[in-house]
Amino acid sequence: EYTYYYHPTGILRYDGVSSKLISNPIWDYIEGINSINISKIVGWTEDERYVKFALGDVVNTDREINRPDCVAVLDTIDNQWSFESKGFKPTAQTKFTESEVINTYVGGDDGNVYQIDTGNSWDGEDMPFDTASGPIWPVSPEVEVDLTRVLIFADPSLGLRLRYKLYYRSDGRIDTEFKPFAHNQANFGGNQRINLYFPEDSRACGVEFFVEE
Repeated sequence: EYTYYYHPTGILRYDGVSSKLISNPIWDYIEGINSINISKIVGWTEDERYVKFALGDVVNTDREINRPDCVAVLDTIDNQWSFESKGFKPTAQTKFTESEVINTYVGGDDGNVYQIDTGNSWDGEDMPFDTASGPIWPVSPEVEVDLTRVLIFADPSLGLRLRYKLYYRSDGRIDTEFKPFAHNQANFGGNQRINLYFPEDSRACGVEFFVEE
């Protein structure tokens, strides 16, 4: 088992011997945490799979990120990060066993306590979903390649949209925002297999994908 905790350098995982920084894929969000919120960050686990940290309002103008009440979510099986919002600012958390079932409760700045590890809706509304892949390097962060297409398998991702940004072009820059693929071809759903094509000038060392509802 691991212990996860927040440090000003990011989110770390402790295995009982040493700690490892695991939040590099979401560094743009870590960098956008307001310093006054660092001592208020709350973390918890759900479904023995997800590790969540409530980061507060995250703003990184250089990366065009402005996310109120941002909760970073690590899927410990797929090792992928995503983000969600609870509609309130979590201030405390605890687990409580009822009928041999361990439930997770989070207290909010609105004075309420919520059971949060059940269902897929919030106050009757479906919870929105998005996730970022982190940078993917076809060869290495130092080698440019011509990016032509990406093959997507959607099962059953109805209503999802895919965007991308490039890392380390010939001038060393990183795209500041995620871009849609051409002709709205990145809206996919059902049991589909689809090729998405990059523009002709898409030469870079890496690419990051962003999927959202």
